[in-house]
Amino acid sequence: MCKKYLRNLAFFPFSLYNHSKFTKKLSIHYKLEVNMIQCFTKKEFTPFFSSKNPPSLISVSKVDSDYSRYSRMLHKHNDRFELLFVRSGTGGYRIEQDCYHIKTGDIVLCNTGVLHDEVLEMNQNLSSFSMAIKGLQLSNLPENFLVPPSSPPVFNSGEFSPMIDSTFATLYQLLSSGIPDVEETCHNLMMSILSLVMQIINQISSISPAGSKENQTLGIRIKEYIDEHYDESLSLDIISQIFHVNSYYLSHVFKKEIGLSPMQYVSRRRIGEAQSLLITTQKSITDISSIVGFGTPNHFHNQFTKYVGLSPRRFRKTYTLIDN
Repeated sequence: MCKKYLRNLAFFPFSLYNHSKFTKKLSIHYKLEVNMIQCFTKKEFTPFFSSKNPPSLISVSKVDSDYSRYSRMLHKHNDRFELLFVRSGTGGYRIEQDCYHIKTGDIVLCNTGVLHDEVLEMNQNLSSFSMAIKGLQLSNLPENFLVPPSSPPVFNSGEFSPMIDSTFATLYQLLSSGIPDVEETCHNLMMSILSLVMQIINQISSISPAGSKENQTLGIRIKEYIDEHYDESLSLDIISQIFHVNSYYLSHVFKKEIGLSPMQYVSRRRIGEAQSLLITTQKSITDISSIVGFGTPNHFHNQFTKYVGLSPRRFRKTYTLIDN
């Protein structure tokens, strides 16, 4: 509710001094009218999140268009929720088996345990903010889920876009500035972004209750097998034997449904998890190459550089600018 107030500020004198062709000091009186609008919140409201166990901010990232040419590959997090906001440009984002075209103002939601991947070849001047959150709890949803599994994970923020952008910018600036004791302010900024996003979600009529995962196709079953066993020794022949189909048919079905060949998917899956370990841990590059399933550190280095465009060491240095 807003109320408008009108103030008449009597007659206020302004003086204009000689600046060009004026030779005399002129004294002019203006009568001003100023509108003051006062807005009130509702006295009572139901908060989206419990004040007893509020979510916690883990990290905030800013990726400018120069950095977006280095792909962040297939990975998932089992301990957090991620939210990405597209500041400008366009690009591609893969969530599980679906590929989404993203544009300025879009929000991408990645519930915990959900595989996601940037489609580098679709990026055009893509710039984004993102944040990782833990302890996110909404009624009737698992921990670190903001929407049901069947809900659209990508939607546009519309009129809320400038507000989300400016709040993200303030949040990132505070965290990257080195100013001490900003944690409470950053928490409140995070909550503001989440509340704005929840406001948008509530306006989207297409969000529906979670659906069933029955009748999964062969391509999806193969994908899920790779997701569970990417860190093991895998080849096209091994996967074909497990699913009792010939390798040609398996490759055809998988690429038709997922958009990548099975072994491309394996490589992107391994590299995506390696990127997470490079950013969030101090493990050695040799250890990481073994953890994600590469046979030798040299093979890992070559594949990582081929897909990402940076060596593992350079990637770690570039994307871990602030030591937590």
